[in-house]
Amino acid sequence: MDKNDRNGGTSAEFEKKIAELQKIADKLESDAGISLEDSMRMFEDGLALTKECVDSLGAVQSKINELNKQLDGILRQPLSVTAMSNRFDECMAVWQQQIDNRITDMITRESGYPADFADALLYATVPGGKRLRPILCLAWHELFAGVDEYALDYACGIELIHSYSLVHDDMPCMDNDEYRRGKLTVHKKYGECMGLLVGDALMDLAYKYLCKPSPRCKKPPLAVTEYSNLLGGKGLICGQYYDLFGNIKDVDTLIEKVHMQKTAALISLACASGATLGVSITTEAEDSLIYSTGEDCSPIIRRDYKYLDAPCYARDFGKAFGVAFQLYDDITEYLDGENIGKTSVLNYLNLEDAKRMLNKYLNDAIKELNGYGDTSFLREFVEKFIIA
Repeated sequence: MDKNDRNGGTSAEFEKKIAELQKIADKLESDAGISLEDSMRMFEDGLALTKECVDSLGAVQSKINELNKQLDGILRQPLSVTAMSNRFDECMAVWQQQIDNRITDMITRESGYPADFADALLYATVPGGKRLRPILCLAWHELFAGVDEYALDYACGIELIHSYSLVHDDMPCMDNDEYRRGKLTVHKKYGECMGLLVGDALMDLAYKYLCKPSPRCKKPPLAVTEYSNLLGGKGLICGQYYDLFGNIKDVDTLIEKVHMQKTAALISLACASGATLGVSITTEAEDSLIYSTGEDCSPIIRRDYKYLDAPCYARDFGKAFGVAFQLYDDITEYLDGENIGKTSVLNYLNLEDAKRMLNKYLNDAIKELNGYGDTSFLREFVEKFIIA
């Protein structure tokens, strides 16, 4: 059964009506001895055909709008609270395990480093913490295209960047921390020289996967210059500079110079690049489908790709959530009785005001999710960080 049969001959009928309309127009323009009565009849037939063609296009547009709603998830059956929580927990557990396994392979099988050095790299990365950044990358990707091996590699590349920053932050010349995630920091276990090299190696290894072209969309999500900005002068490294040497006098400067750059920039990168890659795959697949079907697509009104703006929303989501995550960290450290660091928000706000600021940024993040189908995972992810 061909496309015209499946669509009730709609395309063939439409073309036939257009052809008849063209014949009427040609005859009327020729003025070849046509009587007034025949001219009026042909004019009325032409009006009727024009209305039918317009109605046909309207029906096609209505069908496309209906399909768009389905594609955007508007017509999806809502999940119960229990089902949503179960799905969230399952996704977190599966993705965390996949990330751990893939990073292990990257280091032991693909890095090319000697075994003892690879052991130090593994010590710094596996097992990891929450895997927040790569999971956000995968979650934004999944809104637009299924997660594949390339998406996982890309997400792990972002996690390697995060791991490198932690190894260097912990060193004596920086924060001088002895423990991370319940075990000795890399420099305390292997020595300062090895700690420095581990951080360098993780950053270099990350670029191998962040800059790898995708077999599905034929290019990495962001240019190298964009990575450099978000990790350097407009992001992670500059934020660390202000953390160590900045003269932070008020909470607004703290948010702008430290939290927005040191923490939020990398989270924003994870979200925006995940969305960019997912959208690129989806639009390329739809382009291929539309343009490979030939002349029958001529009357089809191509859908409005509102999700082409998704990377911008993902970026802003990441910025808001990134700041909120750092505020959450500051507040929970205070509530757990730990010493307040010099760039903690509690040096500038009382506890209740800090909570209000945290929840304000969480709300800002959730607002960026409107209009993108089933965002229940991301919403629940954000809600985990609310402090009453």
